[in-house]
Amino acid sequence: MIRATRNDLRRAKRAALTPPKSTSSQSPNAAQQEPNAKPSNALRDALTELSSGIPHSNGIHHFSKIEATVAVVGNDQMAEEFRNTFNRIIRLNPLTLDSQLAADHIDAVWLANCDCNGSCGWHSRTGGSDAGLSNLLEIAKRQGIPSVLSVTTSRLDPHILEAARIANLVLVSNELIAQEVRDRVDGVKIRIAEIAVDPLLHNPVGSQRHNLRSAFFSGEIPKPSTESARGLNVIFKSLKNASALVVGRLEPTARNALATQYVDCAIEIPGVASQADIAKLFSYIVNVEHDVDSPSPSTAAANLQAQGVPVLSNYSVGVFNHYPWVRIVPERCDIERLFAEEELLHAQLRAQYALHSVMSNGTQREAFSRLFEELGLPTAKSRPESVLVIGSGDWERVQESFDRQIYSNATLVSEADAAARDIEKFGYVAYIDAEKSYGPYYLQGRVNAFKYTNSTFVTQDASYIGGRWVDGQIHEYADAARDRSTTVVSTAHPDAVNFILGRLEELRGEGYLVDPYEVDFDRFLRNKSDVLLGAPLLSVIVPVYNNGTYLLAKALPSLQSNAAWSRMEILLIDDGSDSATLEICSTLAGIYPNIKFFSFADGGSGSASRPRNYGLERATGELITFLDPDNEISLGGYDTLIAHFDAEIRKNADVEFVSAYQAKIAVKRSYTGRHAKNNVVVISDFNENFFSQGDFPVISTQAAVLSRGLIERSGLRFVERAVGQDTLFGWEVILNAKAGVFVDDAFLIYYAERSDSVTNVVGAKYFSRVLINEVEKERVLREHGILEIYKRTHMPKFIKTWYLPRLGRVPSNQYGQARADLEKIVQLYGHTLSEYE
Repeated sequence: MIRATRNDLRRAKRAALTPPKSTSSQSPNAAQQEPNAKPSNALRDALTELSSGIPHSNGIHHFSKIEATVAVVGNDQMAEEFRNTFNRIIRLNPLTLDSQLAADHIDAVWLANCDCNGSCGWHSRTGGSDAGLSNLLEIAKRQGIPSVLSVTTSRLDPHILEAARIANLVLVSNELIAQEVRDRVDGVKIRIAEIAVDPLLHNPVGSQRHNLRSAFFSGEIPKPSTESARGLNVIFKSLKNASALVVGRLEPTARNALATQYVDCAIEIPGVASQADIAKLFSYIVNVEHDVDSPSPSTAAANLQAQGVPVLSNYSVGVFNHYPWVRIVPERCDIERLFAEEELLHAQLRAQYALHSVMSNGTQREAFSRLFEELGLPTAKSRPESVLVIGSGDWERVQESFDRQIYSNATLVSEADAAARDIEKFGYVAYIDAEKSYGPYYLQGRVNAFKYTNSTFVTQDASYIGGRWVDGQIHEYADAARDRSTTVVSTAHPDAVNFILGRLEELRGEGYLVDPYEVDFDRFLRNKSDVLLGAPLLSVIVPVYNNGTYLLAKALPSLQSNAAWSRMEILLIDDGSDSATLEICSTLAGIYPNIKFFSFADGGSGSASRPRNYGLERATGELITFLDPDNEISLGGYDTLIAHFDAEIRKNADVEFVSAYQAKIAVKRSYTGRHAKNNVVVISDFNENFFSQGDFPVISTQAAVLSRGLIERSGLRFVERAVGQDTLFGWEVILNAKAGVFVDDAFLIYYAERSDSVTNVVGAKYFSRVLINEVEKERVLREHGILEIYKRTHMPKFIKTWYLPRLGRVPSNQYGQARADLEKIVQLYGHTLSEYE
């Protein structure tokens, strides 16, 4: 499906990357001193030519404009952005600063930040700086005109706070600002601004015409010496190594010095619209988050995903928790793998999932309509959300496809009953054919297309129908739909009734072609993956609990990036998940012959130990590893570990595992289990090298491959219903292994700040589960003769730096039980808790 029109780009990049000939008047380092000072005209011209034919949104079918007039106050860039936004979503254009405040033609007053210290037009007209804003709002209030203060700055000056006291509603960007406003202004009515995509600007139209195997970045460069700058360095270095980076709007300033050293060439692109068009030419778009510790959703990330192109990003708490389909690049890696044909296919599939997600969560017309409704203002009129779905053929198979849909506002009827339905109650009509297999986003993706185009039907041209790829256009306009079983038609279409009755061989009008991944794509993947190539080489045990989306977005892609994928046995062990996660696991097992799915129907056990142990009993691979759904192995990481194992066991038959390290990805990142800095270390006596020296090392079992012989001989298992069992399991691995290997060229990406992770919750239950693990730990250490060393060296520090800080985070109503359990833990080792406080 990949369209690779790379010749023009390759020629342009070759010309652009040819360094200028040095002259005697130039210093040897002149090029390094002013990188990218002269943008590449050849590259710019090639990209401009390719992007010149990219189509734009032709309007919105699903929503009307809002019948309202809004006066936007402020003279800064943010005010101008609000005016432009309102011009797109409101039928009557918003007024400018020169408009007179009159109740008969103003529906609302919008103060856009107004962080101007009295310099805007309203201030001068209404009597000075601080008083001016207040006077303006008081006038609006007396005339019954609702007002909104939009605060996008963290600097809450007195005039902003005074305006907040009078405004009907204060709109802020995040909860931190909201709380400060509440603390300083009594009785304020406040809302967090929704992250809403403007589909007229941010949409996937034309995004599949080209697929230049490079990544494009045109955002703002972060300040040096910040975590976001570090993240940009990681991405740019990795992309430069793959010769796959193109940057727009990068001028050689002091701030950009940290980026220009990694950029082959920067290009001048005039106009925001042109940048959006050019971004659609590439295989990936790069996003850089500046506020990496904010838990809030990201406007930039949402807008980029709406373009239907895979997104690469640095790590931020908000991106990880709100946008799982964004591929985070937290550490330098072999990013060339991302541009392989098979990987691009999977990346484009995830990009469509991301598109469906951001469009479904709300566009600007929806977000502003909700806000306007709260203020008693007119809202956007929309077509009915309901979809009439007509099933054809074997009803059990039709029902199965219908039940799989994530779009819930749909009614399924038979062909015989369709004619009797009142079409006026439905906004759209769709068909489900029993002979086809429909993915979960079939209805959602097609209904979303009516939100970013003014089309009256949505269908597809390219297809995987029958499990075979048929080339065709994607994300383009069309004037005909030839297959009603892949078409959703608006009931506003003049031939909608005939479409329902099946009287049209071909539907005509203004249409749109979406991606082909929701019809028979699973059959295509099944045809490609019909055999496991030989006996499993590596068994990957994946414990699953209510994290199916992360399984699809994080763990599975990282496994598929390995050449050893076809030799892997993937054991998905569910521990009492929700129905959505069960459906995902069941579907994956039906598609890939190397994925096996097991499920406990008795509810969750409270930890990953039970499903991991179940997987250990059923693993058949020569090597075994573990991977949680919300974690990733580094690109090609298991290939690397398997290669090391093969190489080292030829030299030493006693080698029973190879372990890399763990990168704990958070705002403050850390590394554990890194025992071979830039090297390969083989150890046969772990007691001498670690334990006897008081070193109790962390072993990342998710970044290790263990021989099945070691597991079977030692009977290794995880402690069930416990916390901290991974560390103990790692100790038992090296206590039982004849020899092992540590390497430094593969790693686990462990995301530590998932908002709904059970491991991030500290309460009384946490310490009761820790106690279970500590009882088993004391037994293991005692049996191996290293208990006294542990008590003397490792335990005191662990109590002080790990357990006591967590005890301080326990809610007061659970503190007594938690403290009692911690006391029992300390007593296991012959001490009392008071000794450490």
